[in-house]
Amino acid sequence: MRPGEETGEGGACAAALVHDGMLYRGTGVDAGRGVRSGELIEEGFSLPGCNDGGGPEPDRSTTVFAVRGVSPEVAVINDASLYVNAGYFTELSDHPLHEVLHDGPSRSRRGGSPCMIDGRVLETFSSLWMQTQRGRRMSVAIDIHTRIEGFDRAGLPYLEEDDAIRVHGRCRRGAVLARLIEPAA
Repeated sequence: MRPGEETGEGGACAAALVHDGMLYRGTGVDAGRGVRSGELIEEGFSLPGCNDGGGPEPDRSTTVFAVRGVSPEVAVINDASLYVNAGYFTELSDHPLHEVLHDGPSRSRRGGSPCMIDGRVLETFSSLWMQTQRGRRMSVAIDIHTRIEGFDRAGLPYLEEDDAIRVHGRCRRGAVLARLIEPAA
């Protein structure tokens, strides 16, 4: 899903911000639940227009606040809500907001067969999706046990559309539970 697209149920658009081509997704977490605002950022962020059946809307500029102790490239606060850059994965324990966004240890499915798949990142906004070299679209589940190596931005693992990736994990019914994501050879 992209910002400005309907979520399907009530015709509501996904909570999102855009900055320099990077997408930030709303977390549903109120700022203040372990998150403190920092410096005001007055330019460069926008709320994508929503096309929810009432006709297309233009993007609107907005101001945001940095999250204290976190780079604005990773997360910001707007209207008392926390937004995280969709290319960073809060499921990983080294993400600075992991503890705020994830209560306790995550459980992961254990089923499936061991696999290694090469492909390209299709999307990171709502979850990680990849297209395999054979053209198959697959969901890639990430949890606290996943390692992402060879993709670094602002000192954290970061993936974006069209990155060539190799995923090692457990495959089951069009999905893979990733244990290691690295650049494809």
